[in-house]
Amino acid sequence: LKISEALDHQPTIEYYGTDGKPVGKSYPSPLSHKKIFEHCLEAMRSQNLPQNDRPLIVTVGTHRDDAGKCEESIDRKNEQLDALVDTKCFRVFYENNRHRPKRLIFSVNGQVPRDEDKKVAKRLRKKIVKMSPKPIKMPIAWFGLEVLLQTSSHDGILSLSECQMHAKKLFIEENAFSAALHHLVQHNIFLHYPEVLPQIVFCDPQVVLTKVSELVEFHHKLRGDGEEEADGDQNKDWEGEDFVARFRDWGMLSKELLGKFKKFYKEGLFTPDDLIKLLKSCRAIAVMEGGKFFMPALLHHLKEDKILEYLKQCTTLVVTFVSTCIPNGLFCCLVAHLTSLNKASCWKVCTKSIDEPRCLYRNCISFIRHGGLEIVTLIDMSSYIAIHVDKANASRKVCSEIRDCIHDGISSVCNLLGYSGVEFEDAFICPDTHCSPDPHVAVVERGEKYKYIWRCSKVTSLCGEVKDQVMWLPENAATTGVPLSMEDEPSLPLLMDKVAAKIPHKYEAVGIQLGIPPADLNVLRPSPQCLEDNLRAFSEIFDMWRRHVSRPYKWSTIIEVLNTEHVAEYRLSAELTSWITEAK
Repeated sequence: LKISEALDHQPTIEYYGTDGKPVGKSYPSPLSHKKIFEHCLEAMRSQNLPQNDRPLIVTVGTHRDDAGKCEESIDRKNEQLDALVDTKCFRVFYENNRHRPKRLIFSVNGQVPRDEDKKVAKRLRKKIVKMSPKPIKMPIAWFGLEVLLQTSSHDGILSLSECQMHAKKLFIEENAFSAALHHLVQHNIFLHYPEVLPQIVFCDPQVVLTKVSELVEFHHKLRGDGEEEADGDQNKDWEGEDFVARFRDWGMLSKELLGKFKKFYKEGLFTPDDLIKLLKSCRAIAVMEGGKFFMPALLHHLKEDKILEYLKQCTTLVVTFVSTCIPNGLFCCLVAHLTSLNKASCWKVCTKSIDEPRCLYRNCISFIRHGGLEIVTLIDMSSYIAIHVDKANASRKVCSEIRDCIHDGISSVCNLLGYSGVEFEDAFICPDTHCSPDPHVAVVERGEKYKYIWRCSKVTSLCGEVKDQVMWLPENAATTGVPLSMEDEPSLPLLMDKVAAKIPHKYEAVGIQLGIPPADLNVLRPSPQCLEDNLRAFSEIFDMWRRHVSRPYKWSTIIEVLNTEHVAEYRLSAELTSWITEAK
């Protein structure tokens, strides 16, 4: 990141070709430096890797000489970024200096490095070597096969039969060859997609990256002035097969357009049809009618002020992510997944007239379902996905089907992307405007009298009965976090309401009994006289308990904690037990 800019600043996006020359014109990123950092962390955290295989994080800040021009100090930047990093999920490189506190950001001048910058780079290299995983061992014959296949494939592509033929030269039999190929693919040395392109082996992963890069580079050249056209009138009547215009404005592809980029194609082995199969399987493109496709990641961004029109409506369902951040790539893959569903109620890009999208943006896209009876708009709000259905046909049955489709799609895409650690739940846009003028989430829970209630995520004391939003909720089931038994997982709003609000001064005692390390509790240090600080400390403690499972994350654990001698809240324990029993 550029340390000459504040973390809330939106950096400039610039494209460069392989020759190092600029491509097209620059434009501002829709995300801030801080948001980009959060998205990267969430993408790594969501892989749910084992403790001994935690990702290594190095944060490099460029433009060191210009750091003084920014009002936000480097120390303040370090504080903000360090607060986002969970060291239980990541291994972090810090710049240690006895003359100042440890820093997450390694500051350098990238383009014209000085002696000090070269010393920083040298220290980084030493740290990376020291903390990197141990070298992976493999049979010498497998290494020989790797070298032989790479030298034999002048353009980085071989057929499976060619690979097997070369393996026999090294006396590697069929079973051993399969194991060797699996090993090379597992460590991203080769790429092989047996379910999609079983007869093709990419001996150089750069081949696949280049085929995608060609599309991105060509699209960016066509964009001209960046985001300017995205806000213009989309009521354009493109006549004929003008694939270039469709590609520029709507990210639409055709086999003919893909065929124009001839690099790496091999007749009878790797063709535009094969590239389409590969991109479809990765959910990078979506299939449309008439032999057309579209790539959601290439679409223009719709600016926030226009998105707010959808979010003002309280009937909008929101899918929130426990990490408060949507993992990279999830939204675009979800759009491609829904569009590719082969069902009677299939999701089709909404149009105003023939081939004319009604709302087709990277972060906001409208679909039609059931032949036009329902118009559904999905919106990527960075920290949550909003789902809006036009009121005319927003019945409970329709909304329930849409909700289930979205849930299934998110789970499918997370599995495809390797995001095994993603957790999400349903919520709404908070109907109360007093807590914050900006759209924010209101979680859903069950009230004392078995009614659904919403509770503001910013001010948990603000709540109300669910009315119009009830069409999104299951008729015969409780929403996430509702205690139907002692073994259910509690939701944070209910924990705050039923426990923290009743005993705010006992946050430390509860934290100790939940198994939170004393060092983590000491970091909180709220003011004893400040109720808001105590509640914030409770929220942090419950979040640490949920994420690190020091003790089972169940209501029964809370009951046990309240009954311990250290906490001694026996009456509250009885009230909570009675409430859960009645709800059941």
